[in-house]
Amino acid sequence: MLRMIMAGVLGGIAMFVVGSLTHMVVGLVPMRATPFEEQLGAVAQQSLSEPGVYLVPGVPADFRSRPQAEQEQLMKAAEERAQRSPRLFVAYAPPLAKGSLPGQLLTQLTGDVLAALAMALLLTLAQGPATYLLRVLACTAGAVSGSLMTRLPYWNWYGFPSAFTERELLDDLLRALAAALVVALIVRPRR
Repeated sequence: MLRMIMAGVLGGIAMFVVGSLTHMVVGLVPMRATPFEEQLGAVAQQSLSEPGVYLVPGVPADFRSRPQAEQEQLMKAAEERAQRSPRLFVAYAPPLAKGSLPGQLLTQLTGDVLAALAMALLLTLAQGPATYLLRVLACTAGAVSGSLMTRLPYWNWYGFPSAFTERELLDDLLRALAAALVVALIVRPRR
């Protein structure tokens, strides 16, 4: 149990370090600013009632509570708008409090440690594989599976750009590999 926890903590730290490098040093994940940042921010604050994820074109928040016939009409109208209008996927949140970066970094590190703990738990429960390379491969494959389950639907259904999706997948792979190298070194099958 102690080895599993140690593997999760150290693997999570490795994942965090590699993620920091891919985001801040290499610039692997492309995020763009817009020249209309102030205007868009003001419109969002005025138009969006609360923090959440908004999809344009979309359906009303109470869509599921409406009669079936009305749901069908709303879906058809949204599909028609999607064919003639750009699609937006917006994660809206209130402005950050001053000095919130340390808390965000700690949250990221905690998530990375939890992911590495899951790797360590899976290796422990599986009691193998016997070789280091196969343990690394098993951990990495499990993590990439989770990444694909998220990234590809966002690309397919919400219109995330291909270049963004590819780079996010590569970032996920590199971060998973960093954790897997550590976890597989510490968690070994019982003999």
